Amino acid sequence: MNYFKLGYNFDKKLLNVIDILNKEHSNKGCINEIFCSIQKHAWLAARPDFRLPDITVEELREHTKLAKELGITMNYTLNTINPGTREQLIDNSALNEVLLDLIYCDIRRVTVASPLIIDLIRQLTGDYFEIEISTVMHLDNVSQIRYLHEQYTLKKVCIGIHKNRTFKWLKNAADYANSNGIELEILSNEFCANGGDGYTTHCAYRDSCYLLHASDITKEDTEKLNGYPMQHCMASRDTDAVNWLRTRFVRPQDLHYYTDIGISKFKISGRTGSVEYLAYIAEAYISGKFDDNLLKLWKPLETITSNEKELDFLHIVNIPANKLDGFLTKWSDDPTFDCASEQCGITCTYCHKFYDKMIEK
Repeated sequence: MNYFKLGYNFDKKLLNVIDILNKEHSNKGCINEIFCSIQKHAWLAARPDFRLPDITVEELREHTKLAKELGITMNYTLNTINPGTREQLIDNSALNEVLLDLIYCDIRRVTVASPLIIDLIRQLTGDYFEIEISTVMHLDNVSQIRYLHEQYTLKKVCIGIHKNRTFKWLKNAADYANSNGIELEILSNEFCANGGDGYTTHCAYRDSCYLLHASDITKEDTEKLNGYPMQHCMASRDTDAVNWLRTRFVRPQDLHYYTDIGISKFKISGRTGSVEYLAYIAEAYISGKFDDNLLKLWKPLETITSNEKELDFLHIVNIPANKLDGFLTKWSDDPTFDCASEQCGITCTYCHKFYDKMIEK
């Protein structure tokens, strides 16, 4: 049985969609959690203000109540990596106000990317909140998980996407997590990376990107500096269609590679997307079947500012997902293989060869 955490856009129609999907696919999986944040608390979220819904705390409380009635946990994201200066953090009143809002809304689980924020949450509210480590923290060794758990008692860890294909690490992390009551979660439909002529790497701009997200307020802010760094990353993926294979996505059909090593929790991003789009990708993951263009699993970054419907967006690259059967065996059959140890496109050309053989033909 697989369990999914889906981005929530504060449209009640989405809750109805989730309920229907859970009933239709009850033998395969369950969307048992949604995640969100609102504009009032934007300074603590890994999103610019304009990308967060401008709704009241009362409305947040209502949505949380409706989700709870359907057996769905509301997970609130406080996952900025830039919580402010030390001077600002000496006075905890602003953070305390946010936490009081969440307590009022009956929200018990929060996703955090800064150990400092976790520490302050524990100081202010004790063990009231269940802590999830955000993928934004991009933990990269098992001892980090152990340390943070011993310090703060963790409920869940959403691992950094750069570890999605490092199967020995995943197995060891899952073994530790499962034996210590921690849920280990994979971010499934994230294609974040930057590439060049013949190679792709886990995004070297990732932290810079989140720091700018934390300081951007308006759409106009995101367009300054020529959209740095997101415009650069967006363009780099399309320089070579193979770059998309080198990103760390997980196809709906490939979840079994992870359940086989003890991981059954999966995050589906897209909380700023439309109900139609979120329903589309949620059904793909909960059913375990997706034969469309692989790129449709990710909300196109261009639609963030254009407001174009995600499913109407015309992708430059088309990679039929049904032609990727067996792609992950490179990593699952050799759990010690780690892309981070290679020069992509020079010492390892697997993705290029797979693309030429299975897709371009």
